[in-house]
Amino acid sequence: MKIFIWIFMVAGAFVVPIIMMGIFGFSCSLAIYGFETTEPTSTVGIFISLLFVLKGLVSYGLWFEKTWAINLGLFDAYLGIAI
Repeated sequence: MKIFIWIFMVAGAFVVPIIMMGIFGFSCSLAIYGFETTEPTSTVGIFISLLFVLKGLVSYGLWFEKTWAINLGLFDAYLGIAI
């Protein structure tokens, strides 16, 4: 579990540079839950980025044992099932 916490914290941290790259015209591949894009500033790219930010927040909360982490993790899980 610790490995995945670190993976998602790093992925969440990379969202800001990826969005900045998209603003300056660079492209990169983003994919999660079957959604994929090469344009970080497109609607799907922003949606995927927000999912990674959510997963990064959950990972941060779990790593530092915050009281809100379990509830946010459950929300993330239900959102993943719904998507």
